[in-house]
Amino acid sequence: MEERWVIPLAVATMAGFLLGLLSAVLQLTGGSTFAVGVVGVVAATLAAAGSIFGSREGAQVALLRAIFASLMFIGIYLAMLSFLRDGNILLALLWGVFAGVMAGLLVGAREPREPERPARERDRGEHRAPARGGHGQPA
Repeated sequence: MEERWVIPLAVATMAGFLLGLLSAVLQLTGGSTFAVGVVGVVAATLAAAGSIFGSREGAQVALLRAIFASLMFIGIYLAMLSFLRDGNILLALLWGVFAGVMAGLLVGAREPREPERPARERDRGEHRAPARGGHGQPA
């Protein structure tokens, strides 16, 4: 089984942490904070779109991954800004919980699989002996 959801998860987590730290340390405000956030959202979206190349997964999975990775990045980014720049621990925790929920949804965004049939149903048909008459006689 392919585990390509790790790609947008890792990019969104690292970008949210590093860009949030950078913005907080430099004490960016207004348009600068927004511009850095847009760069992170674009990176998370591109990582999610790139995670399906060479895979059986379709465009729907890429779209879901892009949405959840972008929202996860935004949650981590805003949590870092709230905590480090603004000193608001409660708001940072709320943004962290939001990012965690988005990470869970990102991990769950997969192509639906066909349910596996029980062994009895799977073995019916091809592997069955041909029908015969009573006591081994041909029908």
